[in-house]
Amino acid sequence: MRICIITESYPPHVNGVSNTARRAAHHARNAGHDVLVIAPSPQPAWIGRYTRIEGIDVYQVPALAVPGYNSFTASTVTYLSLRPIISRFNPDVIHAASPLWLGHAGTSAAKSLGIPIVAAYQTDIPAYVGRYGVDALRTLALAQLRRIHSRAHTNLVPSSVSAQQLSELGVGRLRMWGRGVDHSNFSPARRAEGRAWWNRHGVGLNGQPIVGFVGRLAPEKQVEDLSVLLGGEHGLPAVDADVAVIGDGPARASVTAALPGAHMMGLQQAPTVGAAIAGLDVLVHTGPYETYCQVVQEGQSAGVPVVSVAAGGPLDLIEDGITGLLYEPGNLQQLWHHVEELLARPEWAAKIAEAGAEAVADRTWDAINDQLLGHWSTAASTGKRLKSWTV
Repeated sequence: MRICIITESYPPHVNGVSNTARRAAHHARNAGHDVLVIAPSPQPAWIGRYTRIEGIDVYQVPALAVPGYNSFTASTVTYLSLRPIISRFNPDVIHAASPLWLGHAGTSAAKSLGIPIVAAYQTDIPAYVGRYGVDALRTLALAQLRRIHSRAHTNLVPSSVSAQQLSELGVGRLRMWGRGVDHSNFSPARRAEGRAWWNRHGVGLNGQPIVGFVGRLAPEKQVEDLSVLLGGEHGLPAVDADVAVIGDGPARASVTAALPGAHMMGLQQAPTVGAAIAGLDVLVHTGPYETYCQVVQEGQSAGVPVVSVAAGGPLDLIEDGITGLLYEPGNLQQLWHHVEELLARPEWAAKIAEAGAEAVADRTWDAINDQLLGHWSTAASTGKRLKSWTV
């Protein structure tokens, strides 16, 4: 097949959409398919250009910076200027990864050319903008999602919550498509390595437990909720553990101010993150707007008990009390009690960690992307094909 992946983010940017698109592109190429990735320029740019990233052909479209979000740029390309790029590549199928602005232009061009579209819903943009109280932007984002996904031959969703979100917009042709785990990176075998890494940074010394958050520091992640673990809120004492945060982002200053007793570790690269997670005693996820929540299953794969807010993707990933613990959104006392109980009952925590690791053992990236190849093949063979290619 000839596969064109249109994604709102791609390396060198580092985020969930970029990582998933990168893995899909490499898996398709390694399986013998021709791949073109279309993505926003990683830096503000007024003209598009072809380049190669890790052996993958990439067309970088004009883009503008997104204030406060260094890991994203926003496409400014129109479907009329994108149409000849797609036509020239002559794809059998278009894959739209977390489509929004570039995805709208790309799927418009694909529709005009008669190319089947597979669209992957990955980011709850309406919830993000709704959090900032901008109702007009939320309404616009909902309309954009409905328009894009209604064009697709197949709409891929990562969780039951995201399936419900699209269904409520009137979008059909839904298929579940989750995420894989790099089990060699996120492994219980790396615990000693992880503890040594933490100790070198002055965390977890003398066997002190470590409770950690790993992810982007953005307002929608609600990392400030970890303050309940540091004591002084709701009449609760500090948990008997070091609290640490790995990550960076636009909310770094506010998170640092809200967590004066926490260890702020900044952004770390993937191999280090795998070891660091394995070295935790409890991994906490606080963001309620995740369509999937990759870090939850990475923690499970690493053999760490996970505590997560009971919202979004984690509802599918965690069987409460079996493969992890869930707390109701906003109930920080419950968050505190879950962490405290895991620290006080290490044998029970170990059972939860073991069950979590077993639950994700078969979720490999190869298996997940083989499913994606199947969705592409079905769309390419049953969707309407363009008969004559014109620029």
